[in-house]
Amino acid sequence: MKSICTILFCLAIPRFFIAQNVRDELTQKAVESFQKKDFEASIDYFTCIIELYPNDSIAFFDRGFVKDTHCDFTGAIKDFTEQIKIDPESIDSYFLRGMVYEKIGELEEAEADYKKVIQLEYENADAHYFLGLLKQLKGEHKAAMKYFLETIEVNPTHAGALEAIGWLYCQKKKMDNGLIWLNRAIQLDSNCYTAFLHRSWLYAERNNNKEAIKDLEMVLQLAGNVELKYPHIEKQKQNSESLLKSIKENAGNGDEDHFKLGQLLMLLGEFAPAEKEYLEIDQNKNDNPNLNYFLASVQLRNGKYEAALISINKMISSNEDDAAFYLLRGKIKRQIKSDLNWCDDYQKYVRLVPATFKIDTWKECF
Repeated sequence: MKSICTILFCLAIPRFFIAQNVRDELTQKAVESFQKKDFEASIDYFTCIIELYPNDSIAFFDRGFVKDTHCDFTGAIKDFTEQIKIDPESIDSYFLRGMVYEKIGELEEAEADYKKVIQLEYENADAHYFLGLLKQLKGEHKAAMKYFLETIEVNPTHAGALEAIGWLYCQKKKMDNGLIWLNRAIQLDSNCYTAFLHRSWLYAERNNNKEAIKDLEMVLQLAGNVELKYPHIEKQKQNSESLLKSIKENAGNGDEDHFKLGQLLMLLGEFAPAEKEYLEIDQNKNDNPNLNYFLASVQLRNGKYEAALISINKMISSNEDDAAFYLLRGKIKRQIKSDLNWCDDYQKYVRLVPATFKIDTWKECF
């Protein structure tokens, strides 16, 4: 990549005479490389632009963005810092640098950057929201609530903040308030799977198992983009008890029979028998991607947190890029108050979530 720059310099073309279309062409190639996930090539193209235009703040920002995506967090921080030196009021660089700091566990630096964004642009709802999430991660729930409410003040339709407020109320055992806020979040954003996850927990606490399972289904659909195909659902709605009896009488002893029966028992709120059916399945031979998810779900309902962790670890080993599984594992680790480092899972969740965004331009994620 640097050969392009070398050729230009060898031709003794002064930088201020280099045509704008050269920069545009390099930028286009950088973007195309990024879209193809050839991150190293994309970085090289932006590096060439920076060598030609040392004060090009946008090129530093774009290269930092690519380095962040490529998990070169140290390099990303350096590029965002250089961009800020050129443009001290660059809101985007402060914001993204704060996110990178949070990914690597530098929470104080992340907090300072989020606060700087708010100082420069109070109306930036996401800065209030991310600051609230950071405070929540540090266990400062009162401060977290303050920033989430500020987010709603700036943007009343911010589903993430509504969901976060609902979950804080749930943690305080104020279930009625929690349900109101979670419902509002889901009404505004039907793809907010963390709202479904937390509402499922709330329903389970109230022993409303059928609603809890419905929300767990939505979590799996939204987080894993998996189409669930439950057998006999319509019949089950009509007459669940007779259907259960019929399936038990006609079920064989194969893995598919155990899986279908486990699903039905789970839907009926019979979690202990459901777990028994799932454990009858030979996991060495069965390739059903949902098995460990459902097994973990019933184990959680049965209070078997250590067993649920084993099931979730198997889920992660088969799909290391699903953010929802890390979030769930982190919550379980905190629940059992073990010596396991739950913070690592939360950081992994934060790191993976941006990768799920559909990015058509560099700044669409804002």
